[in-house]
Amino acid sequence: WAALSREFRAVERDVALAATVGEWAVRRNEKSPRYVVGWQNTLTRVWLRDLSANWRMTDVGHLDMMKGETEGIQLVIAAVGGALSKVKVTVGDLAGSSGRIPATSITAHPIGFVHLDKPQTPIVHPVEAMYIGWWPEILLDPFEFDVSKGDTQPVWLSVTMPRAAKPGVYTAPVEVAPANAPAVKLTLEVKVWDCELPRAWHLRSIMSFHDGWARKFYESAWTPALRQKFLDFLVARRINLTSMYGDTDFTWDELMKAVEAGQNTILVYTIPSNAGLGKPPTAPPWIDEKMLAATCKKLDEWCPKLKQAGLLDKALFYGFDEVHKEWFEAARRVFRIIKERYGIQTFSTLQDASYGLDTGLTGLVDNFSPLIQLYDRPQARKARAAGAKVWWYETDWNIEQRLTRSRLIPWQTFKVEADGFLIWCINRWRGGDKLGLPKSQWKWNTQPVANQILNEWNPWLDGGTPNSTANYLYPGASGPLSSTRLENFRDGVEEYDLLCEARQRLSQLKATRGDAAKVAALEKALTIEESFIKS
Repeated sequence: WAALSREFRAVERDVALAATVGEWAVRRNEKSPRYVVGWQNTLTRVWLRDLSANWRMTDVGHLDMMKGETEGIQLVIAAVGGALSKVKVTVGDLAGSSGRIPATSITAHPIGFVHLDKPQTPIVHPVEAMYIGWWPEILLDPFEFDVSKGDTQPVWLSVTMPRAAKPGVYTAPVEVAPANAPAVKLTLEVKVWDCELPRAWHLRSIMSFHDGWARKFYESAWTPALRQKFLDFLVARRINLTSMYGDTDFTWDELMKAVEAGQNTILVYTIPSNAGLGKPPTAPPWIDEKMLAATCKKLDEWCPKLKQAGLLDKALFYGFDEVHKEWFEAARRVFRIIKERYGIQTFSTLQDASYGLDTGLTGLVDNFSPLIQLYDRPQARKARAAGAKVWWYETDWNIEQRLTRSRLIPWQTFKVEADGFLIWCINRWRGGDKLGLPKSQWKWNTQPVANQILNEWNPWLDGGTPNSTANYLYPGASGPLSSTRLENFRDGVEEYDLLCEARQRLSQLKATRGDAAKVAALEKALTIEESFIKS
């Protein structure tokens, strides 16, 4: 059956490619092209080979954008008649009657493919394909690349619209120039709307960037300058600088710079799930004394500064990760100490399905966070009425899942009224066939990601959370490289912020009995179907 399925997919792909060649011949008057080009949105994977590759065969690629946002579109190059060498993609200035936007606002990222040897059977979330082969994943730095005959190569054009841009329609020339074939010219058209991405970040998130893993991977190359590139990369995507690991320190200056840009959550300190104890305590001490001393030292340093800066309401103290009821008494005791001494909000993923209402944790755990699939909307509303916040978190977000899922996570967070989103790590750069191996024993992923279409990076990592769950950006030689998943999540975050602004505006209009037509339009825009979530 597997062989038959592969053969069917190959025929389906050949038919699709033949159709594009026919369309190209009509539109371009070129009967036997060496290659054809077209466009595809960023929610659709463009497969290198084996699976069907669909795109729009048009000379013009279209984007609609707000001022201040970043948006992408895929340019697709199909080597239907022969291999291509040293393909160079260039994009010029965006120009229109409203003005000119420099080409520096546009970056052409060839997509690097990673090889999945063991696609995971869906457990909670559906996968796009049980495909053993090359999956489009890494947004590589711009470089001249080759395309083998029969392959379809996507190039991700990322456009960042300046906030000073004037509304209107802009066009930019796009050129695809292989060294061994004539160049093809296309046009990128961008319509800029008279609206602006909110400067405020609305989505509260803990997407843990682990400096310890970065240091382990880069070793002596992990310099302050390289680290700063990664921090800037995260802030540009509205990802709070946070880490759930006690050995990761963001400096005060780094966090204040991020807060100025919009950061809305500061994770001050984390204690491990067992509070430094071997087993659940039934009597004091409720936390290891040395751990409590280290915790208090950190909070003594940070909480007064946060309070003076007016940021204590954004600060969180994290503890008792994913523990069960036998740890609840210790959690109650420790969180009470922290709250009474420092007035900081507490956060936990402890497994309390009542969100404090049946366990005596109300008022001691300020922020609960269940797994996405365990999130209980009616119970969360009750907990909020009692003063708690209820986030949700994910542990299963890998390459095999459809890109629409990455885009929808913020939408779903808005729909279910979760107070924030957490994922335990975003830079789990590992290599080897066993958990916990020192880097000297890794079998793969020992070097930064290179500019390779068929990339050597192994998404299996170490099999602990396979196929890049907990890894959404890649360690390039000169800085961070994004992924198709993270860029779609970025789009969702920007849309979440728009939804929040729309909700605020609707509330204001209702309070002042404003324009009924605007009220109706906003209510319609804010109506999200139940199909957006899996309940």
